[in-house]
Amino acid sequence: MRFDKEVKKNLVFIGVGCGVCTVLTILAAALLGQFNAPVLIGCVVGGLLAFGNYYFLSVGIMMALASGDEKQAKRKMRTSRIARTVVQLGVIAFAILFPHRIHWLPVILSTFFPRILIGVKGYWDFMRHRNDPIPVSDTPAEPDDDDEENADGFEKFVSHFSKGNIPGENAGEDKK
Repeated sequence: MRFDKEVKKNLVFIGVGCGVCTVLTILAAALLGQFNAPVLIGCVVGGLLAFGNYYFLSVGIMMALASGDEKQAKRKMRTSRIARTVVQLGVIAFAILFPHRIHWLPVILSTFFPRILIGVKGYWDFMRHRNDPIPVSDTPAEPDDDDEENADGFEKFVSHFSKGNIPGENAGEDKK
C-alpha cells in the first residue's frame, strides 16, 4: 500500500510531534521528581502507542477508500476502529495492572497527543493563512432568481415557531 504525499507528510508530523510530546512528558516527570524507569517506559510505550494508532488509522482509511464499495468501506473503518481501540485499552490495562513495570499515567496522556497535535496544526495553519487574499472566481456569478422563492420557503419553515404574525411582516399594511 502506497501512501499519498499528503498522508506521508501528516504521518511525519504526527511522528515527530509524538516524539516531542514524549520528551516533554519525560521532562515534566523529571521536574516533578517522579522520574524513574516505569515512567520512562510508560512515556516511550505511550508515544509509540499514539503514533501507531494514528498510523493504523491512516492505513484503515486508505484500505476503506481502496475498496470502492460503501458498505465494505464502512465495515473496514469499523473494524479498524475496534481493533485500534482494543489495542489501546489492552496497553492501558496492562499499565494499570502492572504499575511497577510501566506507569499508567504517561500511557493514558499519550492517547491525546495526536488530537493535540492536529489542533495545534489547524490553529497554526489558520494563523499562517489568515491574511491571504480570498480567491476570486473567474466565472461570473449567475443571478439568483430564487431569492424571493427561498425567502418565502424560509418564512414557511419558521412560521410555526412564531405565534401570530412575524414581527415587521405586515408593518405597512396595518396603518391603512
